[in-house]
Amino acid sequence: LFFEDADDVISYLKKSYTSVTNKPIIISCTDEIAHKLDIKQTELTPYMHFFHTATAGDLTLYMDKFKQVELAKKVGFKVPWSSVYDDNFDIKSIVYPCILKPLASINGGKHICICNSYEEFKLSINAFEGVKTIIQEMVTKDEEIVIVGLTVDGHSHIPAYISKIREIKGGTTYSKVCDIKRLPSQIIEICKR
Repeated sequence: LFFEDADDVISYLKKSYTSVTNKPIIISCTDEIAHKLDIKQTELTPYMHFFHTATAGDLTLYMDKFKQVELAKKVGFKVPWSSVYDDNFDIKSIVYPCILKPLASINGGKHICICNSYEEFKLSINAFEGVKTIIQEMVTKDEEIVIVGLTVDGHSHIPAYISKIREIKGGTTYSKVCDIKRLPSQIIEICKR
């Protein structure tokens, strides 16, 4: 099946799966569908399994990259300089090189610009016209990881992490799943927080 609109997906799920005996597992492959499931969480979780938070709406809340930065700081991660670009933004506060990206990809896609100077910033910010934008200090890295985990009944499970190698301006070009024991226990504990 193919749907033109995310609301049509939710309607289909409600129509097709609210009376079945075995709850289906729904895996969302887009931010928009994850958002729709999130806001309908209370209505849908009696009938189907899908990734969600303890409180409906929190998944959408944390699609905001600045909220992610604040949460990461709160639990103990060191994070790069980050700021939301708005009318009150102080241009002199930018740390170069920096990355510009939509504050929430659900509203602005996955577009990213890297700026090494104020001149590059001035040219790049125009690409985000009408889209709330986050500016972050660019961290040069050889590897990026995704911690894979979930919490069920108050117990956190982190079985693995994904090691991703990225091109500077592209998607993931290589990745592998690694045993969580390879990471320092401090990182695992921060993730559980």
